[in-house]
Amino acid sequence: MPLDQLRLFFALWPDDGTRDRVIELSRRLHADYGGRLVARESLHMTLAFLGETLTSRIPTLEAMGRGITTASFNLALTHAGGWPGGIVWLAPGDPPKELAALTTALRVALQSAGFRFDAKRFVPHMTLLRKAHGKPAEMAIAPIEFAVRDFVLVRTLPVDSGVCYDVVSRFPLGSGQGRSG
Repeated sequence: MPLDQLRLFFALWPDDGTRDRVIELSRRLHADYGGRLVARESLHMTLAFLGETLTSRIPTLEAMGRGITTASFNLALTHAGGWPGGIVWLAPGDPPKELAALTTALRVALQSAGFRFDAKRFVPHMTLLRKAHGKPAEMAIAPIEFAVRDFVLVRTLPVDSGVCYDVVSRFPLGSGQGRSG
């Protein structure tokens, strides 16, 4: 990757208590399916993946993030499952309308500002395991709820063991009634 580019994405970044509850579940799933656990500090829900982006465009992304005025909300992660390729995930069974509003506003702003991003249909999920052995059937779990009061711009940094994530900027969401998802 050229020195003037960073690998970027927008995401929901869970609080420490939520991360602890997710890691507890991840370890139980890991015992059944193996693979590689996603590190506690790397747990997130991607909203929009930008990929390699010029560092000079970060101020534009930050201004765009500050311009998102959707309401804060509560998110309940209620289902776990797997996809081919060894991905085990956690997701809301009934995503709140505010999550859809946030991703739509973000995608419209990115497109208006001329940014390239992964435009495939948004499927809200948090990856727990990679390279798992087998694919778990979708299952209901005890809800893991957290308050979504902001979203973040994150850069991916290469490290010896793979990658780590660094929050570049944080963007508060508007006050709203929110609801469990």
